[in-house]
Amino acid sequence: MWVSGATGVRDHNVILTRRGPVVIDWCHAGAGDPAADVAMTMVTVSSADVPGLAARLGRELLLRGIRSGCRTDPAGRIQEAVRAKLDDPNLTPTETAWLRRHAGVGKGPGVGWTDRSSC
Repeated sequence: MWVSGATGVRDHNVILTRRGPVVIDWCHAGAGDPAADVAMTMVTVSSADVPGLAARLGRELLLRGIRSGCRTDPAGRIQEAVRAKLDDPNLTPTETAWLRRHAGVGKGPGVGWTDRSSC
């Protein structure tokens, strides 16, 4: 079971600014491990089955913004987030396949985490 203090990133709490996407409304983020929250966000955004080049570029911008603005290292919680995400009954087959390919990856949310070219 995934335990986290934040409710997660959803389309209604991300705004686009001139400097890029900004996550807002994380009023309970301090209640849990920030690394777990960031890891789940990275896994959720990375594994999302989104159509179109614009959406994929938007995902990369969002992930880059999260990585550059993050004050915690989510690498140690990535595998846990992948396993928790695999329990989501709403995953598409493409998302499930992506997560299974990355389930044993010991690398953090760096190289390869947004590469969906094989999906």
